[in-house]
Amino acid sequence: MSTSLTDFPPEYVNYNDGPRVVRVITAVIVLATIFVALRITVRVYRRVGLALDDWLAVASLIFLWAEYADGYLCIKYGGVGLHLPVALATKANALRNVFIVSKAPSFR
Repeated sequence: MSTSLTDFPPEYVNYNDGPRVVRVITAVIVLATIFVALRITVRVYRRVGLALDDWLAVASLIFLWAEYADGYLCIKYGGVGLHLPVALATKANALRNVFIVSKAPSFR
C-alpha cells in the first residue's frame, strides 16, 4: 500500500527536524573539541606529559568528527529529520544515500 504526500496534512509534509539536529550535534562536537584541547593544553603547560588516556581522548575525538560528518551527510542527503513517509516519497533512494548504509554490502 503506497501513500502519496497529498494524504498527509501540510504541517506533516513540511516538518523538518534536520536543522535542529545539526545545531545540536555541532554544539556537542564543539564542546568535546574544546574540552579535549583544554585537557591537552593543561597537561603540556604543567609539563606532566601526555598519558594513554590523553591519546585515547584525541583518538576518540577523531572518531567523533568522523561520526559528525556521517550524521551531517545523513541529514543532508538521507532524509534524517523528515518523517519517514515524506523522506521516502521525496528522496526515493534515501536509504541508499545514507553514507554508512550505502557502504553496507547487504543493502545493495
